[in-house]
Amino acid sequence: MDDFTPYRRPEVKGAILHRDALWLATLGGLFRWRDDRLEPVPGFAGRPVRALAAAPDGVLLATGDRGAPLLVCDESGAILRRLPDLPVPEAKSLLVQDGVVFAGGKTGLWRLDGEHWTAVRSGRPYEVIGLAGEPGRILAFVKKQGPGSEPALAVSTDGGDRWRHVYEGSYADLARAVAGDLIVTQWGGPHRLGDAVVPRKEPVTAAATGAGTVALIGGSKLELLHGGRCHMEMKHPAFAEAEILLLLGDRALVAGVQGALLVDLSTGLFRDLFDGAAADPSSAKIKKLFALDGGRLLATASFGTFLSEDSGPGVWHPVHADWNVLDAVGVARAPDGVWWLAAQRGLFQSPDNGASWKHVKVTGRPHGFAELTGIAFAGGRLALATKAGLFLSGSGGPKDLRALPAFGRQLIDGLAVDGEGRLIVASERVLHRIDPLDGTAERLADLPPGTEPVATADGRIWLAGKAGLFRLDGGMPVLVETVAGPGELHASAGDGGLLAWRGDRAWLAAPGAAPGAGDWRDVPDWPPGVKSAVPAAGSVIATDRQAIHRRPVA
Repeated sequence: MDDFTPYRRPEVKGAILHRDALWLATLGGLFRWRDDRLEPVPGFAGRPVRALAAAPDGVLLATGDRGAPLLVCDESGAILRRLPDLPVPEAKSLLVQDGVVFAGGKTGLWRLDGEHWTAVRSGRPYEVIGLAGEPGRILAFVKKQGPGSEPALAVSTDGGDRWRHVYEGSYADLARAVAGDLIVTQWGGPHRLGDAVVPRKEPVTAAATGAGTVALIGGSKLELLHGGRCHMEMKHPAFAEAEILLLLGDRALVAGVQGALLVDLSTGLFRDLFDGAAADPSSAKIKKLFALDGGRLLATASFGTFLSEDSGPGVWHPVHADWNVLDAVGVARAPDGVWWLAAQRGLFQSPDNGASWKHVKVTGRPHGFAELTGIAFAGGRLALATKAGLFLSGSGGPKDLRALPAFGRQLIDGLAVDGEGRLIVASERVLHRIDPLDGTAERLADLPPGTEPVATADGRIWLAGKAGLFRLDGGMPVLVETVAGPGELHASAGDGGLLAWRGDRAWLAAPGAAPGAGDWRDVPDWPPGVKSAVPAAGSVIATDRQAIHRRPVA
């Protein structure tokens, strides 16, 4: 029961074409594709490999082992040598340019000078997720930098001594590929550096350039452009959320959290390279669980989206969705009974209680969303929490989304709806109450960092986070002493009541309970490391990202 084995694919973190083989770095090991078959590289089975690059004498790779060693392997996968340890926990990107090794991580960019690493660009944050070399210059793709944690493209023309930003984007508009003065960004798509762009309705999650061609993954489409015009377009739900795209002559590699697909560009047919290969549970994540109507459960995972018909049997089936991978942050039921799902980079709706999900192409006004962080319906209006403000739908319906001026481009940590149909919003350590009809905002209280609101079926608001669990009483947070303790506390609400958990302990308060000290019950045999949980009728269903755990409650 609760078996996802046939669907699991290891998350691919990097890919290179090196001599006669395609090398794949995954959270489940190192693999080679050659002679039309996939083979695990000996010695790396089950070991996470987070980045790789071609080296003069083999392949350079960054493992996720203790100490995060950097290793150079020969063509057979045998380890030739270990490089000096990086001064940071983990390398996210690697490059060997003119014999010199570069490594990027969360706090900067390093160059190996002899036996020592030199920080050539650093910051908190300064997260380098990609490196590329061209004749005479080095490119660093920066996910977050500066006070606003904004993306950038850094370029060096002197071997890494000096760097300048040729592109700095708004939050989450990451640079995906560059060729000369042409850049491809997540929300701007392909454009010339410095040009104004109109935000796309589908994110570009991967891109590649070569021989006058720009290739990109936009939503669930693989597009090939020549001279700025679309030359070829292929659409498949399996392409969505891919972050790696390699052009390989008449084929292309599309890879990422969903595994790796080798696409024939002449026919649009593709081969799932990991089909039939057993994936270790640690290499593919079950991310979120949601309760829908009639006891149905929705599970969103790095390798797909699945539905269980009721909370008892534990039999899961893939849903029919425009995107196979729905990186969900929340779900909400509209007044007409239709379920909506907010993924980080897309909005979806289901008219059939989760069996299918259609991508709803929307953009915000007067600016884009960046990424979504939550969803709710209040007063008949759709509310979207994002990393660039709070958006409410207007008279034009759910596609008429406008940012509330009171929040500007602030990060919205979470939102819920109280018993009077008002929005309760957490943003920048402040709790607000919003009238969804006119958008007026009322400041309620200061919050500890990392605190998010949760609403129970009776409309009461609870606040969970690093400081514990609070109930909202008269607009003020009041600590729930029964579940107080060290460590971050998580909470969720469902048909079974209000669930709170931290570490290896969990507590459940029945629907309608106050809940006071006598209303909480311990959930037996709680597994450590739970990331998402649903209190259903008669049981609690939870996931630690590797497996589903069911705990009966009286």
